[in-house]
Amino acid sequence: MNYCLFKYIDFAKGGVNHRNNIQVITELERVYGENEIYRTFFRFDEKYKNYVEQNKSVKGFRGKCYADWFPLDIDDKDLDAAWHKTLAFINLLKYDYEYDVKHIFFSGSKGINPDTVLWICSAERKDAANF
Repeated sequence: MNYCLFKYIDFAKGGVNHRNNIQVITELERVYGENEIYRTFFRFDEKYKNYVEQNKSVKGFRGKCYADWFPLDIDDKDLDAAWHKTLAFINLLKYDYEYDVKHIFFSGSKGINPDTVLWICSAERKDAANF
């Protein structure tokens, strides 16, 4: 796991109203039978855990975080248009960032969700002279 100090996530089962449940990502339980499960895509360091313990909420936390992937949700009434918008956006990334698209999901009838692994959050931006 990259950036192992960023091991805390917010996890909720049974709806987002059950947030502020800080878990270590490697110890996250498998959940079966729940209709709604939520977790942050950002991972946080211990300052996040301590903040939530003290404040009983994630609201207002302004510390550092890390993301293993960058979720996108590109919608259009025309699924073909959504697909082309997705490809165009992903192509724009190559000029400034190293990236890899791991999965592409269709969300409902009008959306495309590429789970794009970007090294944006770790500040690994390409030098403009190298593209």
